[in-house]
Amino acid sequence: MSNVSYLSFLSVLLPLFAGIIHFKKLTPPYRVFIFFLVFGLLCDVVNFSLAKSYMNNVWVMNIFMLAEFAVYTYISLAISQASPVKHIEKIVIPAFLGVWIYLILIRGSITEFNNSLNLAECSWLILLAGGGLVKVSEDVSIPIYKNPVFLFLAATFIYFAGNLIVFSLANQVMKTPKPMMDKIWIIHSFWCILTNIIFMLSLLWTSGNRTYR
Repeated sequence: MSNVSYLSFLSVLLPLFAGIIHFKKLTPPYRVFIFFLVFGLLCDVVNFSLAKSYMNNVWVMNIFMLAEFAVYTYISLAISQASPVKHIEKIVIPAFLGVWIYLILIRGSITEFNNSLNLAECSWLILLAGGGLVKVSEDVSIPIYKNPVFLFLAATFIYFAGNLIVFSLANQVMKTPKPMMDKIWIIHSFWCILTNIIFMLSLLWTSGNRTYR
């Protein structure tokens, strides 16, 4: 793993520590995010350990994807309230779970990478975060760079937009020479570092402003 990849891994500690320090001041959706960050770190540790031992680690990614979809869907809807359908997460999350079970466990294998499902996840969360950003931007009472909801949704949008690009080009990326592939993952790592910095700022502003959900 390159130095940039290590930095990307460690950058998760920025929002995690910000959330832990101000945990009592955070509202429920942001507390869920902190627990998810801990879960994500554990998955990364297992993921890297398996990869280093030349063992299949795709099953870790598949489980993480399911948790990621549920958590970001819940948080994005809870903090922005942008959906015209009340409690739509109670429909979308079980539906995604059903599709995940069919494609990963029944039709495919938990040890196989499903690019189509990853693309669907990214597309949904980009639309969800984008709609939230439009709604939150209507509030002019606070600058957007101090608005924790806007920052969280912006980080979500940026993160999954980057993932969408990578997954869309997955087949081409896998066929490129290793030096080129390394450069692509370095760019992706910087992308992740940027989003973790924005997530950290969102949590810091949230802890200082209890008027946001």
